[in-house]
Amino acid sequence: MTGTVSDTNKDVWVNGVQATVTNGNWSAAGVPVNSSGSASVSVQAYPSGSAPATTPPDGGQNSVQPQPPTVKLAAYEDGYHYWENVRITDLDVYQNQQIIEHVSQDCWKPESDDSSTYWVKDIGGSYKTSNQWPTVRCTDDLSTDDSSEKLSPDEYSASTEWKYSNFDDSGIYRGDPWTEHTHIRSKVVLDTGGHGEVGMTRMYLVLAQVMDEDTGLQLAAGAVRFMNQLAGTATEDVTNNNDGSVWSQALVSAPAGVNVGVVPKAAGNISFNGMQASNVVLVSQTVAVYPYDLARTNLGVGEQVNLFFVPELHANATWSTTAGSLSVTSGKTNLFTAPSNAANVTVTATISGKSISKSFNVFEPSGIDHGQITYNYSTAFPVGYAAAKMDVSAVIAPTNVSFYRVCVMEVPGPATNVTGIFTNNPPYHSTAGFWSAPLAQDNHFTDSAGTRNPPGRLPPFNAGGFDWIIHSKWQIQGSLITNSFTQWTQSVQIFTNGDVIVSKFGRTLTRTTNNVITTN
Repeated sequence: MTGTVSDTNKDVWVNGVQATVTNGNWSAAGVPVNSSGSASVSVQAYPSGSAPATTPPDGGQNSVQPQPPTVKLAAYEDGYHYWENVRITDLDVYQNQQIIEHVSQDCWKPESDDSSTYWVKDIGGSYKTSNQWPTVRCTDDLSTDDSSEKLSPDEYSASTEWKYSNFDDSGIYRGDPWTEHTHIRSKVVLDTGGHGEVGMTRMYLVLAQVMDEDTGLQLAAGAVRFMNQLAGTATEDVTNNNDGSVWSQALVSAPAGVNVGVVPKAAGNISFNGMQASNVVLVSQTVAVYPYDLARTNLGVGEQVNLFFVPELHANATWSTTAGSLSVTSGKTNLFTAPSNAANVTVTATISGKSISKSFNVFEPSGIDHGQITYNYSTAFPVGYAAAKMDVSAVIAPTNVSFYRVCVMEVPGPATNVTGIFTNNPPYHSTAGFWSAPLAQDNHFTDSAGTRNPPGRLPPFNAGGFDWIIHSKWQIQGSLITNSFTQWTQSVQIFTNGDVIVSKFGRTLTRTTNNVITTN
């Protein structure tokens, strides 16, 4: 387990195991946790060199995390029965190597050998034997030998020789007929590890190598079906990329937190060792790589998200959404496009009546988060000239989503607060009225603000100023729907010494006629 600690001089202990701390990063190996259900993790920070048993921690954090699903042996049963009909014939009775009696007889007596095992995990069970056999005389009772042995609750917990088989045989041995029967029943269950809320149904991918005990050959997936396998889904052959081994794979459903049987079934006698399981998760991955959390479920309007299953499934899902759109209605993967308005959206993938959902929160642009001057045009105007200009990168809020498919328009309009030299020449925001290119993935667009040809740009300088209170709109690129947005102010001031101040998006640039530029 790994993590970080703000004070690099602290010792970190995780569930009683001391971690190694390097430059604020800690790592702990062999941390004990529950083997199933939920894993409780307690991380505590102590003064360096202190003993946790006697020193209170300076801080800590506790967490609970569901364990991954596993396949375990839940019950085991086997039985063996051998029966032989033994013929008993004439008998000579000897004493001191002399025949003292001849017994004339001819009868059949049964001989049997039985054993059985019944075991349930966490409960235990028993192993019993019962044998009987005839003696030398027809008139004698059968000899018997019975035994019973208790099995502990963990007797077979570590067993990996899982079988589901029946063997029957019969024949004649020295004239005596005999029959033999053996059966083994290994009941394996999927320990779901406590995933999901009560009432939910989860899907799991189960894999096994199923062997035909009669031929010794591995069965093809088409000959295998698992308990609780989703109706209408096929068992598939999949190849392990690490070693090239082939496994039978199936989708299994179970109520959240409930252990269900996953015994593979096939014609004949089978063994199924080394079963594996994994929780099927509907994964979302944003197309935008900024913000850096590609798994986020907070989205900007029009934002697109790739949807797929982990592990990869071979079955097609039927897809639906409460808002926005999907690229396909049936398939293994999908592309979700968020709606053009704020909404809470649920996308659902359904396979054979069992569904997995993913919820998203969709946000509209809410305003300007901040601006940043990216260029000051320091060489654009000659010395002695009263002018200023800047490029400002404006970032649209909220910044925890991406508006990379959103375009912005400044609405043209007249100036206000016009003073001085601009009174007789009130500027009009004529360069507005055009849609911007789509915003960058970090939600910024670049805009220029300045004085291109202000009156009084050459000496003698006259003071004056104006404000543009700019209204704006936004839309998703290619959409016909236009939405009102926030407003911002662009201001210009000229002073009698020729200094010019330009402000927009909370940023200000001042230029003197000597070409000295300051920004804030």
